[in-house]
Amino acid sequence: MLLTKSEFNKKRENNSLNIAFIGMSNAGKSFRSHEMEKYLDFNALHVDSEIEKDLALKDMREMAKWMGYPFENHYEKRSKKYLELEKKHTKSANITSDKNFVLDTTGSVIYHTNETYKFLQENFLIVLLDTPEERVLEMEKQFFLEPKSVYWGNSFSITDGENQIDALRRSYPQLLHDRISMYREWADIVIPAEISRYEGLSIERFLEIITFSLPEK
Repeated sequence: MLLTKSEFNKKRENNSLNIAFIGMSNAGKSFRSHEMEKYLDFNALHVDSEIEKDLALKDMREMAKWMGYPFENHYEKRSKKYLELEKKHTKSANITSDKNFVLDTTGSVIYHTNETYKFLQENFLIVLLDTPEERVLEMEKQFFLEPKSVYWGNSFSITDGENQIDALRRSYPQLLHDRISMYREWADIVIPAEISRYEGLSIERFLEIITFSLPEK
């Protein structure tokens, strides 16, 4: 739901503004959502946190261990369960309250059905916290140092004679490139992740940057 600058400001004043952040892990989605909740009195839904509660897991590290890798026997069943919970919580966003609302989506929201995309498109300004292509190598290194739960979609494969870890290393950059492209297709507006992650930038200033990215009419 692309808004004009005046529509954005009017909705914020009327407590009817709904923003959904999409993007990679560590792009700043949760950081900015928590700030909007704490300092601007937005209602917020953090989808990853809700999934962790449903699965009785403490954090993303436990989630990654639970999910596993795509070559493990339990991965298909658990990744499907994760996506089902993700869809449920994404669509449970209470956008009928008397407060502005921010939705902190997971990195795999783009793998949902068209029904979920339509829900977001009709009810939210979809803001992509965009990761540049040149960060893919850095993100690959970080993933293997500290794995996180990942829904791979169709981005993982093993070739003849390839071991599992080598297959992960080959497939992960493709996963990131695929996601970058899909996020950009979903987004109403795009904000560089370097901006969203910059802790010296106040949340009010961050919202101004979002406003500046909107059309005049």
